[in-house]
Amino acid sequence: MADRPPPRMQDPDRVAQRLLRASGSYEPSATIDWDTPVLEGNWFCCPERLSLYGTPLWDEMDQQQRIELSRHEMASFMSAGIWTELCLIQLLARHMASSRDLGDSRTHYALTEVADETRHSVMFGRMVHAMGCRTYTPPPAVQRLFTHASTLYSELSIFALALVIEEVNDQ
Repeated sequence: MADRPPPRMQDPDRVAQRLLRASGSYEPSATIDWDTPVLEGNWFCCPERLSLYGTPLWDEMDQQQRIELSRHEMASFMSAGIWTELCLIQLLARHMASSRDLGDSRTHYALTEVADETRHSVMFGRMVHAMGCRTYTPPPAVQRLFTHASTLYSELSIFALALVIEEVNDQ
């Protein structure tokens, strides 16, 4: 096996500046007409992605029951999205509060991420409300587990987690 030189480390400040330039802010409050009623009879996600799809119980359900299932499963997914976004906001805030230079590009990028996660949470919450559902939260034990485990994350793992959460929620 040939020896390869180690990868060249990029300047973290330059990486943060590049990410800041690439971070376009989408404003769902201004671009979505939240007063438009949800169209009855439409799916809230692909039927193939629903938990009961392809099961004997699915076969017994009528179309309206299947659509209602899609409504509640999407509300549950968006509620999980809100909770994970809030967890990420906590991690980013803790990261910035721990003696970060507020003039640093990495701190500016973290603040941009907090703003984006806040907008996402508002959008998810408004959508759940528009669908006529309530938001769901994890059980208190899971919430406490996150609070205790969150102190173990390093700077790198916080930003990696941000990418993972965004990828899952975007999909």
